[in-house]
Amino acid sequence: MHDNTDFNIITYVHQIGCKQQGMQSDVSIVVAGDLCPMGETEYLLCANQPEKVFSDLLPYIIESQLAIVNLECPLTHSQTPIIKSGPHLQAAPACAEGIRSGGFDVVTLANNHILDMGERGLFDTLSTCHAAGLKTVGAGKNLEEATQPLIVDIRGLKVAILAFTEHEFSIASSHKAGAWPLDPIDNYWQIQEAKKRANFVLVLLHGGNEYYPLPSPRVCKTCRKFVDWGASAVISHHTHVPSGVEIYRGVPIVYGTGNFLFDRPSPQPKGWNTGYLVNLKVRANAQTDIQLIPFQQRAEQPGICKMSAADAERFMSEIARLSSVIADENAMASAWEQFCKTKREEYISGFFAMNRIERRLLRWGIWPFWRCGQTRVSELLNLVRCESHRDVLTSVLMSELEKKGR
Repeated sequence: MHDNTDFNIITYVHQIGCKQQGMQSDVSIVVAGDLCPMGETEYLLCANQPEKVFSDLLPYIIESQLAIVNLECPLTHSQTPIIKSGPHLQAAPACAEGIRSGGFDVVTLANNHILDMGERGLFDTLSTCHAAGLKTVGAGKNLEEATQPLIVDIRGLKVAILAFTEHEFSIASSHKAGAWPLDPIDNYWQIQEAKKRANFVLVLLHGGNEYYPLPSPRVCKTCRKFVDWGASAVISHHTHVPSGVEIYRGVPIVYGTGNFLFDRPSPQPKGWNTGYLVNLKVRANAQTDIQLIPFQQRAEQPGICKMSAADAERFMSEIARLSSVIADENAMASAWEQFCKTKREEYISGFFAMNRIERRLLRWGIWPFWRCGQTRVSELLNLVRCESHRDVLTSVLMSELEKKGR
């Protein structure tokens, strides 16, 4: 039914005990990246016209037995933004109907924008999605609710979906609504509990460095540990650019799907408009295939569409190249070092609140010693690198931010 713009990158065998669990037939699980409808796309979803938004990607979504997308903004009319860095995102609640009609069954809410409009915005999102028939995972009214996996039974296959996000401005606590935090110690036990309730554990991670098409060494190590602990597949998003894939101990790790549909005024960073759907086909014989379906955001009209065969071939060649870098520890370390060098001016000038002249000097290789000597730099490094100092620093800064928000 589908043409040669499909690319079955790799088939791997992973014994998940499907036969013993009475799995009736193959199950297709489609996972999409970040969805943030704005402008005409938002209007079309509110008008329940997903075919005009998802176009020829629609069959892949609808024909799957389970389709999941990361909802990168609250669906609310609330106008009470939280204090944070970066943009505040939101879309109209009516978008939920269009997302559901577009074939999606589940929206993940564990991301850095779900709390942009405060707790009211999150509560509106939860109620709106549930009313539209969308299941949610990765956020809740408190930490206990936010950290509940979603268990779905499909043709005898029990799938547990866990959705974690890095710590920005959306994390839930015991007394505050928000998202499911990335915390490797807690996540270990959460995966163990999910394994008791399901025979396929899907871990979704919202994290990484924006516009960097590779995982950092920390992200790579973390995703591999998820597999060591029992994940059947690990898929991450957030960086807004597509990344590579690896098969670790027989289990797929996708290090970045790229955007699914994220409207943004021009200019857009390189890679912003391209991405891929991940199709996990869990077979009744206990084998699982992974397929990447490349697409692009359309320039002349809203929405997304499959790439041409030529564009898809070039795109998948780049994904293969990124995957080869991920497989080479030395190449990964070198790429990470080069990326960090490109961020030197941005991070140092921001950390020390440098003015425009000082930033220019920094660009020319002149360190503003009058602002901060090397001894002070070492003291600050110790505050952010030492775990105990960082705990105190984080707590103090969060407390100050909460005071300003009251």
